[in-house]
Amino acid sequence: MKKLFSAFLAIAMCMALAVPVFAAQTPNRTMAYSLDMETPTVNVTVPASATVKLNPYQIKVTLATIGAENAQGSILAGTQYLVNKSNVPLKMSLVATGSIPNGSNAAFSTSAPDATEKNRKVFMFVAVGDPVEGAAPTDAALSNVTYSATDTKQGVIKAGDVKMSDILTIPVPADADDGNYVPIDIGGACATTPTDAWGAADVVALSLAFTFVATNNTVGSGA
Repeated sequence: MKKLFSAFLAIAMCMALAVPVFAAQTPNRTMAYSLDMETPTVNVTVPASATVKLNPYQIKVTLATIGAENAQGSILAGTQYLVNKSNVPLKMSLVATGSIPNGSNAAFSTSAPDATEKNRKVFMFVAVGDPVEGAAPTDAALSNVTYSATDTKQGVIKAGDVKMSDILTIPVPADADDGNYVPIDIGGACATTPTDAWGAADVVALSLAFTFVATNNTVGSGA
């Protein structure tokens, strides 16, 4: 009987020691992140075409499309506007390509022709203005720019390509709806007294190719 009681007692003690033990730390838990990319929106409207009139004899000209009335400049062009509504700053580059059409006796000049120039020379340059906040003007305006050899936002046109890299950085518009804009002007001069008179075919051709590259916003540390 004592042996049986001792056996029951031993079993009871073992069961008492078998109470579940809760660990002091929980098992590892995993949290998975889902990552996506916030891509920039580059939204710049570039005019498809524009008109430049060579006027070497400085005849009074009225060009309603560019807001010119009785204008007498030897190169007449209207200011064009690149309209930007991007959500990141943009570095802007430009390639200006000049050419002489078949049948033209004109030639590009690297400087403004003086009164002694006897060839049909055209000095022409492109000028990029600083970005302006707000909606671009809707009224046409005659370009009124002066050439400066030290202005890195100007380039003299020649037969072939003129590459103007990283001309400026266009900021993010303050107002996403209005955007901001960059003025583009064409200026220059023509020889006024060539030996052979200018004819209707004596023109030059010009195209501008723009490149916009997204760059980072400047933010404070921890932003």
